[in-house]
Amino acid sequence: MIALLLHEVDFKVPVAVSGLPWHDGDAENFDASSLRYALFPSRVTFSVGETLVMGPRLLVPLFDLLSCMAWVLPDIRENKPASMNFTESADRVLFNPSTGEAVEIVYAEARSRPGAVYFHEARKVRVAREDLVDAFTGFLASGLHLLTDNVPGLRQNQHVKALAAQL
Repeated sequence: MIALLLHEVDFKVPVAVSGLPWHDGDAENFDASSLRYALFPSRVTFSVGETLVMGPRLLVPLFDLLSCMAWVLPDIRENKPASMNFTESADRVLFNPSTGEAVEIVYAEARSRPGAVYFHEARKVRVAREDLVDAFTGFLASGLHLLTDNVPGLRQNQHVKALAAQL
């Protein structure tokens, strides 16, 4: 069983964004950078069965997470390798085709040493590709609904519309 859980989402616009000269307060006009880096931080957990793949991660911009999922879904559907990166961290989630219809999911933590950054394979689990596609598609749809239901005007935002078109 795949579980993607949103424990909490902060729908308030932070002062760092609302204080920008071009910010007019209308969610229809939120720019891509604000959506990807500053708005709607959430706490997220991703697990497969008893294996905690990721989380709970704090301050994950929900729109960015949904965008990352939409980005990797076509490759996962086509049984190609894919990876999901985060705006707030160098960590990665890798999706590698495995035997049969399985996908190996690897959570790789960024580590550093003088002059280099490398990735440590923190957790690894296998899952049926169809189950992963279904879980990501469902999470993407519910996450978009959560955002558009709680932020007036966001449904008309061009970036949100583009993301919704990928469902």
